[in-house]
Amino acid sequence: MIFLSFLNCRNYTEKGINIDNEKFELIVPEKHKELLILFPGFGGTNESIKTECNIVKKALKQKISILILKNNRNFFLEKKELEKLGETVVELIDKKNINNNKVFIGGFSAGGNLGLQLGKYLIKKEKYKNNLKGIFIIDSPIDLEQLYLKYEKSVVEDESGSIKYFLNILEKQIGNPKKDFEKYKEYSPYLSSIEYTKNVEFENTELIFYTEPALKFRKDNFNQNFENTNGYQIKKLSKLLNQKDFKSKYIETENKGYRKNGMRNPHSWSIMNENKIVEWIKNN
Repeated sequence: MIFLSFLNCRNYTEKGINIDNEKFELIVPEKHKELLILFPGFGGTNESIKTECNIVKKALKQKISILILKNNRNFFLEKKELEKLGETVVELIDKKNINNNKVFIGGFSAGGNLGLQLGKYLIKKEKYKNNLKGIFIIDSPIDLEQLYLKYEKSVVEDESGSIKYFLNILEKQIGNPKKDFEKYKEYSPYLSSIEYTKNVEFENTELIFYTEPALKFRKDNFNQNFENTNGYQIKKLSKLLNQKDFKSKYIETENKGYRKNGMRNPHSWSIMNENKIVEWIKNN
């Protein structure tokens, strides 16, 4: 029995690893302990994560490995895309001898949606079923149906063309929810219209949701009320999950949303409390 136990023990990577290619960036500190997987927001990069917040630096200081996945042009991943990404992550952990006893995922904006999808994929694997400890998202558009309807309503007044751009992406990738509702049900993390939460129900994984209402800022700059924000849907989802006894924590911040160039923007990495996230990872 002692001999068998010895064989089953695994000596994880002692030396540091740093790999940066077109698909991912992997940074493993010496004698690492946990793994944090990160997704940038739509159009973001691994470098934009490191520029807009200090989570990478602070995590590495605490011997937390970092895997940044460079999927930055998606609101969701189709089944084959998700399987390919999931297998890439699993193979990378195995081949590089990375400790997967405590895995966490985090994502900003659309990246939060991808993080939730990856989490669902991982827990189907036996060795990750109880090891995916937590997922945090930062102001993510979790209800793609409502996002589409919001864009559809605003596209006429869209002078910059950005709303039309994102509306076209949703139509091309998933369709119109009035005609393609089942696809939205499959790929959207949450659907408030039918209170559908199955895509974000985790038995052993805690979810943390960050958002910053910034009602005056949104009203003055975008003529937007709380009901038109990502935070409104996030708040409703968190309440539903807690009612169903899933572990969910909704965090509203105030005056934290600023980009690194100093511009006020509640839709930013900066609303995350980096110290609290690192502490959460170490103590979970």
